[in-house]
Amino acid sequence: MKYLLLILLVGCSMNVKKKCRQADWRAVGEMDARSGLKRSQYRTYQDKCHEVGVDVDTRLYLSGYEQGLKMYCTYETGYELGLNGKPLSVKCPDGSAKNFMRGYKSGKRLYQTRNY
Repeated sequence: MKYLLLILLVGCSMNVKKKCRQADWRAVGEMDARSGLKRSQYRTYQDKCHEVGVDVDTRLYLSGYEQGLKMYCTYETGYELGLNGKPLSVKCPDGSAKNFMRGYKSGKRLYQTRNY
């Protein structure tokens, strides 16, 4: 039983190590932003990868994250979040924040009309 647990633990850490080494950090950052995850998500990756001796390229991650925000911070995304009663979790850049918030408020009004 002890050996089985040891094999499982080693296998999991090898899998994490492989993922950390092979990650396209720019693409990971972009997908995180497009999914509405906070910018600080990279710290989770840093912690996990550091545990297995691999460094995260934070510069690439944040560059991808900025690209992803351009796709996320739209009127349509804001509207969908508001319409579904979802909280805001991402701070959009100044250039797109106003339009994003207009969509969010519009969707939120409809959500409140339907649900209250």
